[in-house]
Amino acid sequence: MAPTPQNPPAVATTDADLQADLQEFLGAAAADLGVPGAAVGITYRGVDTVAVTGVTSLADPLPIDADTLFMIGSTSKTYTATLAMSLVQQGLLDLDRPVHEYLPDVLACPPELREQRAAVRVCDLFTHTAGWVGDVYFDAGPGDDALARAVHEQLPTVPQHTAPGNRASYNNLSMVVAARLVEVLAGGSYEALLRSRVLEPIGLTNTFLFPAEVANRRHAVGHREVAGRQVPMPDWPLPRCFTPTGGVLSSVRDQLAYARFQLTGRGAGDPPIDDTTREMMRRPRSTMNPAQQVGINWLLRERAGLQLVAHGGNVSYLQLSAFAMVPEAEFAVSTLTNARPGEKLGGRVLDWALQRVLGAQATPLPTVPPPGDLAELVGDYGTGDAFVAVREGAGALTVQTRYPAEPSLDGPVLPAHFIGPDLLATNEDPAEPGGVFLRDADGRVDALRWSLRLGNRLPTDSASPDSTAGPGDR
Repeated sequence: MAPTPQNPPAVATTDADLQADLQEFLGAAAADLGVPGAAVGITYRGVDTVAVTGVTSLADPLPIDADTLFMIGSTSKTYTATLAMSLVQQGLLDLDRPVHEYLPDVLACPPELREQRAAVRVCDLFTHTAGWVGDVYFDAGPGDDALARAVHEQLPTVPQHTAPGNRASYNNLSMVVAARLVEVLAGGSYEALLRSRVLEPIGLTNTFLFPAEVANRRHAVGHREVAGRQVPMPDWPLPRCFTPTGGVLSSVRDQLAYARFQLTGRGAGDPPIDDTTREMMRRPRSTMNPAQQVGINWLLRERAGLQLVAHGGNVSYLQLSAFAMVPEAEFAVSTLTNARPGEKLGGRVLDWALQRVLGAQATPLPTVPPPGDLAELVGDYGTGDAFVAVREGAGALTVQTRYPAEPSLDGPVLPAHFIGPDLLATNEDPAEPGGVFLRDADGRVDALRWSLRLGNRLPTDSASPDSTAGPGDR
């Protein structure tokens, strides 16, 4: 059994030893996975340790350093949530009120959607339970009206995926709506409000929101594999309206400063939210699977016998990050990378840090025999911009995420095994559930929640789903 985080074993000797060990591990792991550049930080009881490796871009290489900027992807959602909770704390925003009472534009939708849109509460925006399709892509322009236009012009065109407040499914669009709500209540642009109410009070001086702010600072460029090699992609993958959901850029030093605030409430000035509000954000409000719940945008996971408060980001598979805290131990680790293999690197770094610093080792979850009739689980499960293909072979299941509009983003075919009734894991990460089948009132499998996204079962006689979604934060 893993040691409790309150009394970690004496596995760390000196800060210098930890830094040297982390640097050695990171360099080897990044090289093994083919990650062009990465930065990793650990904060433990107020002491920071940072290691870096590689370059910003293989086309114009500059060494990664502790101040290099990366797109942190969906960890941005926790910044938006912290901003919104500052309004809750002031009594300006009620999590239990319907969203349309603050944003009437939410009801400017086709008649068949109006009843469901009227039922969406403010808290549903932060717990992935608003129910509309979450993975959509559009550009509402670069102006200060980007979020207003997104809600007024684009939200009405988005279909409902599940009933509001019902089955959780990861939702990028909800943060666009939440950020617009903040603009209306607090007055001003989302970016100005985030800077004045969150970034500056915490002391995040190396965290940015606009391309122009980043252009003359050292920043990572996302890479994609082409013909077996990583190639830099010279684009900015997210328009302004998606900054609240995945467009924040930060350095590993600032990530650790953000972690210390979320762990202790300490920052450079008056905290944007108090201890009670920070702790409230970490309470479970919806469920992804038996080992993962959702607070106010924090993903609450069990790993290595510990309770993690975590998030991470994936910006069009170009820049990938991981962020996890163990509040009871005043511990956090952040990994920033500039290529798709960075997703695996983030997992390796987390497990290494949990074991090296806290003495907690992630181990595979016990398996159980597969059900007698695997055929009832086989099929395609549509998630919005993608579908998950579940297939049977040799008495076992395989799972693959596929993107019809961008086949180059398709995931690998993963052999899956059962770790509980209707609960799957894969050998890529046998220490946590990978997906769970959901059943209707009659006991029939009607959905699969895979990697946080819920896919409704598609008719067996339908063709593979099409998609109009483009690149975005996943």
